Amino acid sequence: MWRRFLGFCLVMLAMVGVDFLLGATAEYLNAYEVLRRTFDLPLPRCSERFVVGQDALGAAALAWGWLLWSAVALTVTWLIAQLLGAMAQRGDERKGKMTMFERRKILITGASRGIGLAMAEQLSLSGADVLICGRDATRLQGVAERLGVRAIRCDVTDEGDRARLEHSIRGELGGLDILINNAGVQLEQDVVDGLESVEVAKEVAVNLVAPIQLTSLMLPHLLASAAPQIVNITSGLAIAPSPRSPVYAASKAGLSTWTHALRLQLAHTPVNVLEVVPPVVATEMTLGRQTGALTPDEVARAVMAALVRRDSRLAIGKIRVLDLIYRLSPRLARRVMARR
Repeated sequence: MWRRFLGFCLVMLAMVGVDFLLGATAEYLNAYEVLRRTFDLPLPRCSERFVVGQDALGAAALAWGWLLWSAVALTVTWLIAQLLGAMAQRGDERKGKMTMFERRKILITGASRGIGLAMAEQLSLSGADVLICGRDATRLQGVAERLGVRAIRCDVTDEGDRARLEHSIRGELGGLDILINNAGVQLEQDVVDGLESVEVAKEVAVNLVAPIQLTSLMLPHLLASAAPQIVNITSGLAIAPSPRSPVYAASKAGLSTWTHALRLQLAHTPVNVLEVVPPVVATEMTLGRQTGALTPDEVARAVMAALVRRDSRLAIGKIRVLDLIYRLSPRLARRVMARR
């Protein structure tokens, strides 16, 4: 909307410039004749063709002025219509959230804190039947009691835990409409100092391998749903990496690529695949670098709106700027992120 508005402003500015030029030229010609006749100045007399040109310019300036103000009126009308439409759309989205998620069966991984917790809270308030999972059983149970949602302890990197989770989907939940692969871990590493193989394996397992395996395991349940969706939470570091978390950036880039490939493979099915690319979010994982960070609630609201629209990709906040920079110059985007 605002790009169109800017375009209209530039067009209006050009029209005003032309209007001024036509009007000024006509006025100059008129003043020239008045001065010459009044003071009998020794100036060349305007030929008939010159006078006709003067009259034509005056008429053109008048016509252009009418066109200009008509365009201004149409622009104002269009802007009001756009504003009212946006307000109506927001209202429809709010209503859509309440109706779309009601009685929908949703699984959220890594939901005992951060973005997962915020989504669980907002989805449950919208009437969804939410099952959350995480590794911290005590914290998970506290969240389940507070929100009134279902909970199961599950390490998504463990094959046995994933099997038990799938059993709960079949039994306790009775199916699955939306899978949200939110669980993630980010560690800071320095290759020069040496990488811990256990930490590397853990990051890749949680951020990349687990979502792939869990999606494969849950796909039969999703295909049985009327309007299934898969949500994968990636990161802006998948676009341009930060040197402090190289393995995290690589694993999220892998998840982003896999999400795109999955979307292509499921194009002939009713499953919608949504990639969510959040900026820095104020969670326990980002302690010490939360300047300008979004809150988990802000991200959760954006994700819910994207689910209502059945988007394929959601770039949130500053990631939209990073996307734009990357399209213009990947090298510049990487240079910007290298300072973080």
